[in-house]
Amino acid sequence: AELPSPPRENRDADSAVPAVPSPELVPRRMGIYLAAAGLLGAAATGLYTVLSRDTDVRWLRDDAVPRIEAYLDAADWESAYALAKAADARVPDSPELAELWPRTTWRVTIASEPPGASVLRRPYAAAPDAAWETLGVTPLEDIRFPWGLSELRFELAGYRTLDRAIGGGHFNWRELTTAPPQLLAGMNDSLLVGPDKAFKLDTAASLPRDMVRVPGWILGAGPNGVALRDYFLGRHEVTNEEYKTFVDAGGYERPELWDPIVEHGAALPWEVAMRRFVDRTRQPGPSTWEAGDYAEGEGDMPVSGVSWYEAAAYARYAGVELPTAHHWQNALANSMFPWLLSASNFGGKGPRSVHESLAMSHVGAYDMTGNVREWTASAIGDQRVILGGSWNDAYYIAGVADSSAPPLDRSPSNGFRIAITHDEPNVAARARAPLHPRTRRRCPTRFTPPTVASSTTIARRSTPPSRPRTSHACGCASGSA
Repeated sequence: AELPSPPRENRDADSAVPAVPSPELVPRRMGIYLAAAGLLGAAATGLYTVLSRDTDVRWLRDDAVPRIEAYLDAADWESAYALAKAADARVPDSPELAELWPRTTWRVTIASEPPGASVLRRPYAAAPDAAWETLGVTPLEDIRFPWGLSELRFELAGYRTLDRAIGGGHFNWRELTTAPPQLLAGMNDSLLVGPDKAFKLDTAASLPRDMVRVPGWILGAGPNGVALRDYFLGRHEVTNEEYKTFVDAGGYERPELWDPIVEHGAALPWEVAMRRFVDRTRQPGPSTWEAGDYAEGEGDMPVSGVSWYEAAAYARYAGVELPTAHHWQNALANSMFPWLLSASNFGGKGPRSVHESLAMSHVGAYDMTGNVREWTASAIGDQRVILGGSWNDAYYIAGVADSSAPPLDRSPSNGFRIAITHDEPNVAARARAPLHPRTRRRCPTRFTPPTVASSTTIARRSTPPSRPRTSHACGCASGSA
C-alpha cells in the first residue's frame, strides 16, 4: 500500500537546503563593513578634532592670551614666552599668537664655529640645576628668542662646553643681531648683547683651563682705531688656593717677578719694599692671611688684600698677564646690569666662593662686578685702574670705567683675575697705554643703588655699610668716611 504523502509545507521544509554565500561575495561584504567602520571612525575622529580644536581655540582666546598680556604688562618675558610656546603647540599658526610673538621675542640667528653644536637656553642667573630648553643644532636660522637676558650653552663632542649670555631689556628691534665691527669699540655701552657672528668653540688644547675666549674688537674710533684679537680671560677671580702656589714657590723672594716698587715717585729698595707685603703675622702674603696661609676652608675664595704689585708678580709667575682696562671692560656689557648687579656680591657680607656665583658676564666670566675689586694692567696718573667694585662697595662702582687706587693699596677687598692676549707688540702697546680720566665731577660718597629682585621687578636696596675708601681719577673717594 502506498503511504500517504506528508503535508506540502513540511515536505518543502525538509527539502530546503541552507544558502551558502558565493566565495566571491565574502570579501566584498567584509570590505563594505570595514569601509563603513572606517567612515564612522573618521567621522568620530573629525568630530573630536573639531571639538578639541574649538576647545583649544577658546582656551587660547579666553585664557592663554590674557595671561600672556598680563605677563608682558609685568615685564615677565620668560613666563610670556613659555606660555606662548605652549599655546603655539596646541593652536599652531593662530592669528592671536602671530600678533603676540613680536611683543614677546626677537628673531635671531645663532651660528657656531665649527657648526653642528647643540644649543641650550635658560633664563639668566637660573639655579644651577634649572632645566635647559633645547633650541636645536647650529646653525639656527631666524628662530624666536625671548625678550630679557638668557644664558646659552653650546655642546659639541671634542670641544669645551661654551656658556654665553645674550639679550637685554630694549625692544625697539625685531631682530637680535651682531653689532657691526665699527660699533664693537662701544660694546660696553650698547643697548643689547647680540650673538657673535659665529660662537667659536675651543678644544682643551686651544683654550687654557678655567679661562674663557673673549672676541676681539676695535679699540678707538675712525682712522685711529686698532683691531685687537681674541683673548683669554680668567673665568673666575684668582683664588686663595691658586695664589698660595705663588707664595709657596718663593714668589716674594724672587725680584725678577716684580715691577720696581715706587712710592712718592721714588723706587724703594727691594728689602724695604718686601716688608710692605706681609700678612697679619708679618709673613709674606696678602694682608688678609695669617701665618703665610689663608683661613681653613677658604681655598676657593678670591684672594684679597693684595696690591697691584703682588697681582702683577703673580701673573708673571704664572706666565700670564693682568688684563688692561680695555680688555676688562670689553668682557662686561652694561646692558646686562639690571640682571648682573642683582646676581653680584654686593652688600657688605664678605667675599664668596668663586664657584657659588651666578653673576656671569656675556662672555662667561663670573664676578666681574662685586665680590672683589680687580686690578688691571692700566695706569691712570700715578695710580692703577681697579674695576668692578667689591662686596663692600656701592653698586654704582661697577659701572665706573676709571676707578683707581695707589698700586701699594692692599685693602681687604682688592683682588684680580688673569688674562692672555695675542696682539702684535705695537697694538699691545696701544692697549696698555695710560688712561686719561673720564670722570669730570665729584663722585657721590653715598648711593642707594637700583637692583633687580628678579628679572622682572625693579626694587631699591638700602645703602651698603661703610667700606674702605678707594680713589677715583676724579680725586674723590668711593667709600664713606
